[in-house]
Amino acid sequence: MYSQNNEELNLYNGAGMGDVFSCRTLIYLLGQKYKINFYHRHKDKLLDDMRDEVNEYTFMLDRFNVYEKSTTYGDINTWIGVKKGSYLQINNTGRGSAENFFYFFKDICDEYNIEFNWDMLYDYLPRIEYEKLSYSDSIKETMGYLGKKFKKVIFWSNGDTQSGQSTNFDMSPYIHQAAKEFPTYLHIHTTSIDDQWKEYNIISSSSIIGKDLDLPSLSYVSTFCNTIIGRDSGPYHYSLTKENIMDENKTFICFTFYPDSGRWYSGGKAKFYLSDGRNPEMIWYQIKNNI
Repeated sequence: MYSQNNEELNLYNGAGMGDVFSCRTLIYLLGQKYKINFYHRHKDKLLDDMRDEVNEYTFMLDRFNVYEKSTTYGDINTWIGVKKGSYLQINNTGRGSAENFFYFFKDICDEYNIEFNWDMLYDYLPRIEYEKLSYSDSIKETMGYLGKKFKKVIFWSNGDTQSGQSTNFDMSPYIHQAAKEFPTYLHIHTTSIDDQWKEYNIISSSSIIGKDLDLPSLSYVSTFCNTIIGRDSGPYHYSLTKENIMDENKTFICFTFYPDSGRWYSGGKAKFYLSDGRNPEMIWYQIKNNI
């Protein structure tokens, strides 16, 4: 339910794509009373499924200082920071988790007299209205077909991190090895790999979504997958939706220096296996035994 009145709030975020994703819940909450304008620095439409309710501007206005909390009433910085951010000190991890954002969201909601129900936190996990995405019908059809053809579908978010969340190691050898050891599983990778062996059960996500990188669409692909593997960045982070986290049949394998961030929500039903990604033997052990 979105507000029909003419009062507006300007939300902005000068950090990464994952930070914009994490603030979707705040848009839903504030959108009950206000029309929302959201500003970020990325060229891609990250809120395209919300286009009827949110004005998304893919550039930063000069008057928004991304290092301040809120300069004037109606202008809200939605970035909670990194390492030294006040909301990150709640669990002292140095990186955000859902709980950190919940405290932030509650404070903002209190300021604007909007109810925040602390007893229903799982309801505030990020979600994407997949049916509104441009390629949703094609993705659903393709993934439905692949799901019938293979015993399991594995989602590999194999791109590098941009903010030091994990060791940036090459996942290609692990994808190839997993494809050989699990021939009845389909392996979908989000970033191009060395495909000299060209296993029949390895495909690129671009062949499904029709473009190289569309994070909301990749999130939709992840909902059809049994296991999600990656670093806490990019497509992996966009797979941390309410739908996936609360699915007891879903498995996440994450390589990160910040376990709370990689798990995202401590009350989730999905299975999470986390390690820092420094040890090649441990990487393969995690994959082989939990895929």
